[in-house]
Amino acid sequence: MDRRLMSPKPTMTKVVAAHSAEFRRILAESKSNREIWRKIRIITHTAPLLIFWVAPDGKVLKAVGSHRQSPPNGDRSVFCPGHKGYLRGRAAQIGDTIYVVIYVRPDGTLSKNELELLANSRKNIKFCLKLNHPDYKGVIDRAIFVDEYGLFL
Repeated sequence: MDRRLMSPKPTMTKVVAAHSAEFRRILAESKSNREIWRKIRIITHTAPLLIFWVAPDGKVLKAVGSHRQSPPNGDRSVFCPGHKGYLRGRAAQIGDTIYVVIYVRPDGTLSKNELELLANSRKNIKFCLKLNHPDYKGVIDRAIFVDEYGLFL
């Protein structure tokens, strides 16, 4: 069974040690996926370390302020379903861990191409984080990639 069809709670408990205490608390206190999403969103929007787009070719594009304010190449049509092949995300520190949150489709999934794009661009995302926050270098190396509902990617 695809792990994306499962509730985040069982998925997270299998690897709970990888998460910061603060993230584990978010999961434990949340009664629904929507509540997990809301809490992660508050953190990533209040104190983002990086707001970014990943182009279909794997290049990481820094967004200034927000994704809406900084669409790739000024192309607002990228906000259509599927984002024209782009991924978007934010990185933030939750406890002693940096989380790279990747936004998923409304049905909570990523396509096969999007998953491949993410796999191929992880190094580039971490490199951008290091350029913007050299003092976080060791922490960035251990960054955890999750979707907006807290599932590992």
